[in-house]
Amino acid sequence: MLHFILQQQLDVTAYALLVIALVLYADVRYLRRSAHAARRWLTICLTPLLALLGLYGSQIVCEYQRTHLRLSIEGLAPTYASEMAQLGHEQIGWDTPADDPLYLTLIERQKRWLTFNKAIADVYTMRPTADQQLALLVDSETDYNDNGHFDGRRESRTQIGEVYANAPPAMWDALSGRTVFDDNPLGDRWGVWVSAYTPVFADDGHVDAILGVDFPAADWVLILLMSRCGVLGLALSVIFGFVVQSCARIVQWNELENHRKVAETHRQQSLMIEDALRRLESYQFALNSHAILLVTDAKGTVTFANDHLCRVSGYSRQELLGDRPHLMNSGHHSRAFWRDMWRTISSGTVWNGEVCNRRKNGSIFWVENTIVPYRDATNQITQYITIGTDITARKKFEIDLIKAARLDQLTGLPNRALVHDRLQQMIARSHRNSAYGFAVMFLDFDRFKLINDSLGHDVGDMLLKEIAGRLKKHLRSTDSVSAEVTGTTIARLGGDEFVVLVDSIQRPLDAAVIADRLLHVCGEAYIVGGQTVKSSVSIGIVCSHPRYLTADEMLRDADIAMYQAKARGKAQHVIFDASMQQAVRERLQIENDLRTALAEGQFFLQYQPIVSLDDGSLCSVEALTRWNHPVRGVVSPMQFISIAEETRLILPLSLWILEEACRQFMEWQRTDPQRAPGYISVNLSRIHLSEASLVEQVIKIVRESGMQPAQLQLEVTESEIMQDRDSAVAMLNALKAEGIRLAMDDFGTGYSSLACLHEFPFDVLKIDRAFIANLDQGRAFIVLANSIVSLAENLGMQCVAEGIESLDQIAVLQAMGCSCGQGYYFGKAVPADVLISGNWNPGSTDLPSPAELSLHDDSQVAGW
Repeated sequence: MLHFILQQQLDVTAYALLVIALVLYADVRYLRRSAHAARRWLTICLTPLLALLGLYGSQIVCEYQRTHLRLSIEGLAPTYASEMAQLGHEQIGWDTPADDPLYLTLIERQKRWLTFNKAIADVYTMRPTADQQLALLVDSETDYNDNGHFDGRRESRTQIGEVYANAPPAMWDALSGRTVFDDNPLGDRWGVWVSAYTPVFADDGHVDAILGVDFPAADWVLILLMSRCGVLGLALSVIFGFVVQSCARIVQWNELENHRKVAETHRQQSLMIEDALRRLESYQFALNSHAILLVTDAKGTVTFANDHLCRVSGYSRQELLGDRPHLMNSGHHSRAFWRDMWRTISSGTVWNGEVCNRRKNGSIFWVENTIVPYRDATNQITQYITIGTDITARKKFEIDLIKAARLDQLTGLPNRALVHDRLQQMIARSHRNSAYGFAVMFLDFDRFKLINDSLGHDVGDMLLKEIAGRLKKHLRSTDSVSAEVTGTTIARLGGDEFVVLVDSIQRPLDAAVIADRLLHVCGEAYIVGGQTVKSSVSIGIVCSHPRYLTADEMLRDADIAMYQAKARGKAQHVIFDASMQQAVRERLQIENDLRTALAEGQFFLQYQPIVSLDDGSLCSVEALTRWNHPVRGVVSPMQFISIAEETRLILPLSLWILEEACRQFMEWQRTDPQRAPGYISVNLSRIHLSEASLVEQVIKIVRESGMQPAQLQLEVTESEIMQDRDSAVAMLNALKAEGIRLAMDDFGTGYSSLACLHEFPFDVLKIDRAFIANLDQGRAFIVLANSIVSLAENLGMQCVAEGIESLDQIAVLQAMGCSCGQGYYFGKAVPADVLISGNWNPGSTDLPSPAELSLHDDSQVAGW
């Protein structure tokens, strides 16, 4: 310990002597050459003073660091002692075995302290013996071995009862009930330490033992030395900065006179050169130059203009001489522009910039000018010489680039970037002026993709041009890139999406009136490429409001309103309200939850019976998916199937449904073949009809389940089939070739498919529930339903009626010859075990036989 302290003091002294020596050497080596003795001796006096201040500061910092370390180590001991007491330290005795659970718990707690605080070397407890010696009780493994050196591993702990022979007085002081810190290094067979000792109290309040916390003495001294050296280093840097600055200033003063002499020589030479140039016929060389040269006097009157300026401007030299350059002013620049230019050149500073001028014929030309003030021998400005380059072609190219970047190339309307800027300006204006209002209309043309795909992209591009022309014709459009935002701005965002910014409206009704006009104008037939096409438009409207801060927020809400217009039947406009945004958030939440549900298996199947209308027996079942949401409970397919189709999550979901339905069907066949249905129906999404791997996936699932292909029936709705008829026909024929049963679901509610129904290989035609629900509304509905039954019979298809809810409906369907039906009369969708038990709707199979009905009489049929 004494070695470290002496070494520290010697290092500090050496630093001080080194600084003084360097200062004296610098003074002798450099400063003696200067005549500025006062600065030299000032440096000699201040340098040792700064060194002494550094020594004093290092001492203060060292003492502060010592106090901080002491409080840090001293503060740990009581905390550890309290924990040891709470764990039952007083129960440890001299005869406690080394494998005692309490003893091992205390050892583990000490290990944890050493793990959390790497700076501490050891923690231990001691208790006085009967012969007034201190013996170790609980001691963790130590990082130091018997010779006091660290060897990278912990040694075995000291056994209970080992006497600590060299106990310092501070340990005995801790037995009096207070914490003691001993910064006098204590050496033992494990090393040299700085330690804190604190009493460990028993439950009755007396001191049971003392707890010691050891900190390596070498680290203690090193930390104090580093704090001192840090301050000394700072002082040393200040001293060297002071010395170097003094040297630099002295050298600068010594050479100042030489610089002045050189500057005066250069000035005289410049005056001589200027005088020579003034006497030359300097203007003659510029007569045939390609640069623009213009000279004016101090008042701005033109005194010279070269031929190139005359050719570019269209003015003759006689017209320009004696006039002012204002003759060519185009009015493009503001007064502030000209004021700044004249302020610059009047002060004698060269000015550079681009100037827009007007030719004699009224056209515009751009010049990049450099204006140089010319001074005479008296240093007065007598002329302004302007040298310029015609940059009209370059400026035109720049403007074309700007337009290309901010205008749509197909329609010539502003693009997304430009409409974003203008909308942001309108938002800022509305915040400045609360009386100002505007609206954003988001237009999306219905069925445009169908037209584009069926007639070709060329026809689609021509249609977009026609749409843009109609919008321009019926709205005031602000199309220039740099124009002020006034009137109405029409923009194309991309594809068939257009945006209209309506300026200066007072209420949403004003925007609705304009939207009605656009619905009428855009809904009229177009003649493009020799063909007549019709494409209605859906419009979303959002009006200005203080809550909107950015253009993206308004475009987002207008887009939401547009999708609401499409959802409500298209060809209409919808004004945005906050509930729509909530619906979008809800939809997004469902999408996110769907992904989680697929990963966590939250879906399950229920089965709705399909019953024979002849005898009420179970013919088949339809597998229907349900979602057991952890928060919402059981979610209806109406809430998530459409979202699953949009996000294509329907693909993995449908495959799971198919696998689970096939598995359950075979389970029924094995456990109760008498009650098991003959086949099982699974709905097929329109997304699957475009998947080339559908047939392979279906056959693989059927084979792995052990089913026969004819025991699986896939149902596709009429509207989904007709969206891409050719692709659907090919896919359904491929499934039919593998033996899969096919059914057309919801027949009669989609596109008119009667003309091509014979092209589809369907086995079953399912009458939509809308026909069944209206059978009691009159003869017309009965005739329509009867026509569908007859159509299915003539095409060799089985007919299934959906949505049966009463015995009267069953009677009519039996009279028509409809073979099967499903609906709430027979039973709702139920779990698999309920279905196979036969308890899905007891008594519903008690149906009248066809012979008991007298509906063949037309008079009775008309009564429905």
